[in-house]
Amino acid sequence: LVASGGNDSFCDSGTWATTCTVSTAKDAPGGANFGGAALTINSGGALRFPDGQASSSIDLSGAITINSGGSLGQSGTTAKLSVFRGASITQAGSMYADTATFSATSTDITISGALTGNTTAMSAGSGNVTISSTITGNIGTLSASGTVQVTGTGSIAGSVGSPLIRGRLEASR
Repeated sequence: LVASGGNDSFCDSGTWATTCTVSTAKDAPGGANFGGAALTINSGGALRFPDGQASSSIDLSGAITINSGGSLGQSGTTAKLSVFRGASITQAGSMYADTATFSATSTDITISGALTGNTTAMSAGSGNVTISSTITGNIGTLSASGTVQVTGTGSIAGSVGSPLIRGRLEASR
């Protein structure tokens, strides 16, 4: 399944060519590949992937936003994403996924919602990474051109293998 260019049934409003907005629960088949402009998952919305099935991908040219009360994946299961990439990533809702590439290509990654799963490589491109919630899982490589901040009650409940931070690492409470 390739959602780009024709499968807008996952969008409650908008399209993959503009901004696909998910406001209700949607079940994607294993091996789904989502491409296009931007994705917003609103409160009450969910994009769920079957546990243990073929790896899927979300590779967008614009922003990925998971608002508070929205979710990618679902509690108790772990989606497998080979690529989770957008120009920027703002995650205030919940995310349950093992990802190979977790990447913001042009600006920032902001994680203020629960993130459960292992990440092979997390990269903020030319931006910053801000973590103000708990990441439960391991991060193989964490890279940012700017600042990596762990603030408030933020933590990484796992290991970080190779931090490649060109800016600075800040931890504040």
